[in-house]
Amino acid sequence: MRGWILAQKDIRSFLRDPKALAFGLAFPILLVFFSITALGGAGASDPVLHLHVATEEEAGLSRDILDVLLDIEELSISVLDPKAAERAVGAGEIGGYLLFPADFTEAVTGGYGTDLSVVVTGEALRTRHALEGLARDIAARAGTSRVVLDAGISLLTVSQLDDADYSGVENAIRGLYADEGLGGGPTVTLEAERVGPIQPPDPPDWSVPGYVVMFLFFTAALGAESIVLERGNNTLERLVVLGATRLDILGGKFLGSSARAMVQAALLWTAGVGIFGMNIGRAPAAVLLVTAVFVLTSAAFGVLLASLARTPAAAHSSAVLVSLVAAPLGGCWWPLFLAPPWLQTVARITPHAWANDALLRSLIYGATIPEVLGEVAVIALFGIAFAAVALVRFRPEA
Repeated sequence: MRGWILAQKDIRSFLRDPKALAFGLAFPILLVFFSITALGGAGASDPVLHLHVATEEEAGLSRDILDVLLDIEELSISVLDPKAAERAVGAGEIGGYLLFPADFTEAVTGGYGTDLSVVVTGEALRTRHALEGLARDIAARAGTSRVVLDAGISLLTVSQLDDADYSGVENAIRGLYADEGLGGGPTVTLEAERVGPIQPPDPPDWSVPGYVVMFLFFTAALGAESIVLERGNNTLERLVVLGATRLDILGGKFLGSSARAMVQAALLWTAGVGIFGMNIGRAPAAVLLVTAVFVLTSAAFGVLLASLARTPAAAHSSAVLVSLVAAPLGGCWWPLFLAPPWLQTVARITPHAWANDALLRSLIYGATIPEVLGEVAVIALFGIAFAAVALVRFRPEA
């Protein structure tokens, strides 16, 4: 009961503070607006990625594969001479290309390995990922065809040995090769099916979730400064004299911070949908669940920081430092899948990364509550750890 009274006091103080309201409510909306304006119309109007492919073979399987690729309307592909492709990459005219080696047909039909080469510049990340995906698909299909042929040849040979009908084996093997395309057609067939118009996510769908996560944590962390200030002027010690326990004080501060963050989250999501036109997703309940758990975890971190900092200045600087490091590291400023793999792994030390992952999966890909429970559990574990340390370290007296 005493804790809730303290929480009400903190909420009233927050609502009466113009600076706190401006930073916690108005500033995030303005920042999202400028971010979306800077991104412009990125999304639906983005051009289709154009890929370049080259082969060192004059004829053979690679040429057949290229014919198949060129016939797919949904793919934008150009076939270049290998030397011309190398010069174009060196001159910066193209981002990269996929190269079939001179022994590609012989290697596939003979059953020994060969390599498809992806040549890209360092900054052409989209081109690199697209070409690597295409190369893996071609290699997998060619390898599967080779396995099918080898198995068929073995079975045919064994089944015909007893009759010593070697001509029958030879004819059957030729038929297998013809069916698989190694005698005159491609072993690899690629198909593309358009099931509906492609609608890339709009900028608000990517921007708003990250800023929601960043400011919820930032505001809760900055709340540690007021707790340390009250401890320094002996306000918390007076509460103890009046009968409040350490748990009452911690609980009150935690509830007050959580309530402020809930108001902030509601306003930011409302602005995202009502002002910026973002899509709340196929499962709004999943978005609300992730947001609520992250709010509680952020409030727990604010109390933890207050239990560790000795002065208001130390609490303020620590809150700013941790928040500004965790935000970009955890994917608040850009989607984590754009970061290198090692950085994506390091990002998992922050609750931000788990929250952003769950929110984007719900908003962009339609993930439901059961599909984000793993991320929610990890975020909750962060909050439990923060609260546990705060309970051990917090002291009301200066």
